[in-house]
Amino acid sequence: MKKTYLFTTLSLCLLSSAVFAGGTGAPFYVGGSFGVSSYDNSSDQMDNLDVCKNAKLHNQKCTSDDNDNAGHIYGGLQISEGLGVETGYVNLGDTASYHYSDPIAVKQKTTGITLSGIAKQRLSKASPISAYGKAGVVRWSSETSVTSDNPALHGLKVSEDGYSPVLGAGLQYDMNNNLSLRAGWERYYDVGEGSEIIEYNADGSAAKVNTLETDVDVISAGVNFSFL
Repeated sequence: MKKTYLFTTLSLCLLSSAVFAGGTGAPFYVGGSFGVSSYDNSSDQMDNLDVCKNAKLHNQKCTSDDNDNAGHIYGGLQISEGLGVETGYVNLGDTASYHYSDPIAVKQKTTGITLSGIAKQRLSKASPISAYGKAGVVRWSSETSVTSDNPALHGLKVSEDGYSPVLGAGLQYDMNNNLSLRAGWERYYDVGEGSEIIEYNADGSAAKVNTLETDVDVISAGVNFSFL
C-alpha cells in the first residue's frame, strides 16, 4: 500500500514539474474511458497438476473466460501541442477467470495507477482529428479468490502488486477547445506474478493460490475535458 501511495505522489510531482516546464499556457484536462478488456489464459495455467487441462478425462468441464469490462479515469497536462503527460486510475476487471464443474471458481481482479507520456499528431494542419501514441507504467494490484466445495481450496485468497509497462494508440477528435472524444487501444503487460493460479502440493490435498501473469488488452472510447 505504501508503494502505491509513493507511486501516486510521484505521478503528481511529475505533473507539477510539467506545469512549471510548460508555463501558464499549458492546459490541464481530465478524462474517462470505458471499454472491453481481453486476456488470453490457457487451461494449463489454472493449476500445476493439470486438473483443468485433463477435465474431460474425469467427465468434468473446465472453461476460462477471456474478456471483461474496463474503465479508466485520468488527468493530464498538455505540455505542448503534441506532447502531454497523464496519470490515472484503471480498473481492468477480471484478468483471469476459471470455472471447473466439480465445482471450482477462480477469479482474479486487477486495478492500477497509471503514468504515461502521450504524443499526438494532427492528421492535417486544420484537421480536428489527431492520432496519438502513449507509453508508460502501471502500478497494478491483483487479487485472486477461490470458491469450491473442496475444503483445500474454498476461501483461498491472495493479493499482489507490482509494476508493468503500458503501451497504447488511438484517435482523438476535438469537438471544440474544451471537449474531445477519444477511442483507442492499450496493452498492460505482465499483470500478475505466477505461471499457474492454483498451486497444489504433490498429492493434491492442499493448495495455495497465486496471481496469474497475463497481458491485458483494452479497447475503449471516452471523453476529455480541457481547462483552457
